[in-house]
Amino acid sequence: MPVYGVIDVGSNAIKLKVARCEAPATIETLCDEREAVRLGVGVFRGKPISRETVRAAAAVLTRFEKLFESHGVKQYRAVATSAMREAPNRHSVIEEIRERTGISLEVISGSEEARLIQVGTSLDVNAAQGSVLFIDVGGGSCEISVREGGDLKDLCSLALGAVRLTENFVSSDPISSDDHRKLKDYIYSELRNNVGMMARRSYELAIGTAGTINAICESIVAQRELYPSSTASAVRYASVSSFHRRLRQMKLEDRKALPGMASNRADIIVAGAAVLKYIMKTFHLEAIRPSKRGLRDGVLLDLLLRHTRDTRLEREFHRARRDALVRFGDRFAVPRAHTDHVTHLALRLFDQLPSLHKLGEHERGLLEAAGLLHEVGRAVNYGSMHKHSYYIIRNAELTGFTQDEIAMIANVARYHRRSDPSMKHENYAALSPRQRSVVRWLAGILRVADGLDRHHDARVRDLHVRVTPKSILLDLDNEYEAELEIWSSQRKAGLLEEVAERVVEYREKAAPERKVHTQPPSTAVKH
Repeated sequence: MPVYGVIDVGSNAIKLKVARCEAPATIETLCDEREAVRLGVGVFRGKPISRETVRAAAAVLTRFEKLFESHGVKQYRAVATSAMREAPNRHSVIEEIRERTGISLEVISGSEEARLIQVGTSLDVNAAQGSVLFIDVGGGSCEISVREGGDLKDLCSLALGAVRLTENFVSSDPISSDDHRKLKDYIYSELRNNVGMMARRSYELAIGTAGTINAICESIVAQRELYPSSTASAVRYASVSSFHRRLRQMKLEDRKALPGMASNRADIIVAGAAVLKYIMKTFHLEAIRPSKRGLRDGVLLDLLLRHTRDTRLEREFHRARRDALVRFGDRFAVPRAHTDHVTHLALRLFDQLPSLHKLGEHERGLLEAAGLLHEVGRAVNYGSMHKHSYYIIRNAELTGFTQDEIAMIANVARYHRRSDPSMKHENYAALSPRQRSVVRWLAGILRVADGLDRHHDARVRDLHVRVTPKSILLDLDNEYEAELEIWSSQRKAGLLEEVAERVVEYREKAAPERKVHTQPPSTAVKH
């Protein structure tokens, strides 16, 4: 059974998980470690991560790399969250850690963090439970997501981490009334501006994850005489509110002495409890169920999906990604019928050319994403749509995609029209040789598909491909005459012809005679 490794470089600690698994039901944890390294110190006030902190993080990651080796880990993923997202020196820190440890850190977006937390925590949730709210209070950010009937419906990432809020709002011990008022106002402002309709829904279950929420819940449960209505599986809002009031009046040493309270969290627990209390109040939650699962479990399942063939996981993952892509496209008013159909034609073409492109499901997913989003740039300017699409996608937080994948999707969208990929273009030159090759194939396919919906009316319903030593013959299933579609696609076929080393030919179903339309690669023009 394969062994996978996960590292979570957070704002408050660096954590590791090693597990043996072939499917979600067979996960066997082999190693679970946590080292307190506060990368977020100073970062949330605009300061860089200090040299001392970088050295401490590198030392921990060196030990974790040795644990990977001792357990026979072949596939791993090391993700970094809020502190690294915001650190002004994040690029140099990531490079130094890679040089010192050999571990490549991947900075994930807030929305991707929320998705992965929901995926990991859902291991403890029955899909039939209906509407479930997930809350994760970390050191730098707070992730909230909604799952209904097994499907991810909504998510957001808020600047409500316990370390961040402690640094910015807690200036005395105990916290002063003025500081608490400012803290409360800020929390409510973040919630008011971000949770929207999420807070107006009703939920059958609310689950709290990460160390801050677990520390609060464990301390409440350990003080049963003060909070008799709360249990390990259901901590009541009344208990959280009362506990928060007590914390506000306590000095640090008194908080450390609380039953069930981890001493290394006592300094940030006042802000953390305020976040949990005001979220529960905003969402009208009577109780919350604490969970030990979270981001690392979600990353583990993500790894499992990428390296095994669990069809249920695969369907859920694909559905969540596609739904998020559609929502993102809708924000920019993309012509959905057109982008959906172009994506359909592009995937049909991709699926019938495996002997030429030699790409797999991973690259197919990138093509689908680029197809759905290739026209987001038209919201800025139609003439330079492809360039604006690149910038919008490249700077987006696309659910279910890594930063490298987002860069490739953005490049494919960039080259769906006009100029070919060129090393003179910074966005393309920044890719690895392998990534550049994939982008050329996918952009070439997308160009041909885009041309085949020139009227935006899906008149070319489908296509069938026959590959010969010299040509790629597209047999079109068109409802109406498709002369303009063929002309448009021919003008854009040059890139595909170049990478495939074959001329692209078209055969129109509705033509009186099934004529072959062909154009030599040398005369193809950009559109």
